[in-house]
Amino acid sequence: MMVNIYSSYSSIKKTAENSIVNQNIETAKKIAASLDTETYKKFLENPVKSKEYDVIQRYLEDAKEKNGSLHVYTLLVNNPNVTRAMIVALQDSEQEFPIGGICTIPKEQVVKAYNGKTFSTDIIQDPIYGEYLTVGVPIKDQKDEIIGYLGIDISPDTINNVSKKALKSSISAFIFSGLFVILMLAAFFVLQKWYTRELKKEVGDTEDTYQFELQSLISSVQSLRHDYSNHIQVLHGLLKLGLMDKANDYIAMLTKEVHLIQSINLNVSNPGLSVLLQTKKLAAQNHNIDIQFDVIDNEYRKIASTDLIKVLSNLIDMQWMQR
Repeated sequence: MMVNIYSSYSSIKKTAENSIVNQNIETAKKIAASLDTETYKKFLENPVKSKEYDVIQRYLEDAKEKNGSLHVYTLLVNNPNVTRAMIVALQDSEQEFPIGGICTIPKEQVVKAYNGKTFSTDIIQDPIYGEYLTVGVPIKDQKDEIIGYLGIDISPDTINNVSKKALKSSISAFIFSGLFVILMLAAFFVLQKWYTRELKKEVGDTEDTYQFELQSLISSVQSLRHDYSNHIQVLHGLLKLGLMDKANDYIAMLTKEVHLIQSINLNVSNPGLSVLLQTKKLAAQNHNIDIQFDVIDNEYRKIASTDLIKVLSNLIDMQWMQR
């Protein structure tokens, strides 16, 4: 959206510039069409200040005043590298431009003029006359032959004034776009904050579940350690009394229990689920509860492991409470 706003701003300025350029090209064509070409051709035969020079210069000055142009002048384009100003109508405060003086028109536009085409430039930085934009159109005689070019310099202020008016008329669209961007950013931050809060809650609930199961596992291990200590004491007492048969029977019973504990290893691919089921099975055996698990992998792949652990842990605990 920000790129779109910037593009719209640039487009408006470029459109205003193109509009001014096209308008001045049409103006230049009218000035060139009304120029006394026969008088101008006589001047070109001897390009010095003369009666013909004065006639053309007055005409150009009148055209400059009527159209509000910066400069209006005729150009000689006899090579593709540079153009020369022949008769120039300048601002009153500016020094006179020499007949045949080289212009600052870029070579790309000079080539267009040399080939008989209309041209326009970007803003030119002139060390003497400042900034201006130039358009040029051919001057044709009565035989439709090009005898020179008519150039008009346009002040950047003219373009800027038109741009400001165009931008002012579009200010409501820019404001709406700006408000929309702000609204989108606000919505993004609100959603991000909500997501972060929900994520923390989810992580907290999952952490509680895992902590509970870990505590259960630790309790089961402590219970096994306590039972193991009791079994050792019983065996020690039987052996001390010389009751070998009783001791052997007791060891056989313990061996059976050890096999039951070893059978806890479940073939479950989900690590979290495997830990949960082993913990519950061990806890069940410690309480002499018979518990069996039948796990189908496809059933839990569509649910997050954290949710799966919480749901199954609660369900198993509810079953124990009912029993």
